[in-house]
Amino acid sequence: HSELKASMFNNSEGNLMANVLALRERLMKTETSLQILGEELHSDNSSKHSDSSSQCSFPARLTLEDLMQPDYTEPAMSRLLTNSGRMAHLNDAVRTGSSNCSKAKTRSQLIRFVFFLNLQQENEQLRRKLSTIREENTSLVTQNHYLMNEIESVQFELTQSKTKLHLLESSFGTQASCVPELEEQVAGLEAEVEAQENALRDAEKRLEESQKMVTDREQTLQKFKEKFQKLEFELLERNKQKKRAEQQRNVALLNAEQLTVAFRQHKEKVAEKLTKVQAEARHLHGSLIHSENERKELQRNCDTFEKEVEDLRRQIR
Repeated sequence: HSELKASMFNNSEGNLMANVLALRERLMKTETSLQILGEELHSDNSSKHSDSSSQCSFPARLTLEDLMQPDYTEPAMSRLLTNSGRMAHLNDAVRTGSSNCSKAKTRSQLIRFVFFLNLQQENEQLRRKLSTIREENTSLVTQNHYLMNEIESVQFELTQSKTKLHLLESSFGTQASCVPELEEQVAGLEAEVEAQENALRDAEKRLEESQKMVTDREQTLQKFKEKFQKLEFELLERNKQKKRAEQQRNVALLNAEQLTVAFRQHKEKVAEKLTKVQAEARHLHGSLIHSENERKELQRNCDTFEKEVEDLRRQIR
């Protein structure tokens, strides 16, 4: 463990040294860029002073030979053409000049004015460049301060890591005497680990066997569940059939009760009718006997009348 800690601190120390070297390289680059900017500022300031001196003191009057030189007059005239709006009154002055001396004076004044305008434009450009350079310089200075602060923080961390490393080395020296005891402990722990691994293997085997048993029991349980579902379905069907049969029985009992009531009513009606018929039959039997007696009497009377008729016929003859 102490070796691992020492290697970790060595790696951290190496990383810190690499960071310090990278920061130093960045500082060197910023210093060189600052030197270059200082030289540019110095050259810009010197050119500015020369431009201001030339601006304050105009050059001497030019001659006709200077005006006839192409290298001097052509760029001035080309710059004059770009500022045509400003130089319109000078062109009128040149056109209205009558003598060669007046023409030379106007040309010299024209060239001086053009030179003055060019100096103003260049001075404005230099001022802009100087402001941008100053802004860059301030940003580089702030960056330099930031890098210096980073270097100081890295150096502080490096000193802290060195002190920690010294403390670890001292503790490593004190712990070196405990190495054999630690080795014995490691050997004992390795033996315990082997025993635990063997126990773990046995437990894994038992777990596999138990898992197999669980899968088998789950399969049997699934079969029983399927059978139970079938039996439950059959029981539901039987209950439905039983309910239907009970409903039919109840309907049949109700119909039987209704039929018995109707039969009783019909029987009572039939009995009433039978009594009526029997009474009528008795009455008819009595009337039949009476009519039979009357018929017999009428028959007798008829016989007597026939005899009388025969007697009368005989008498008539």
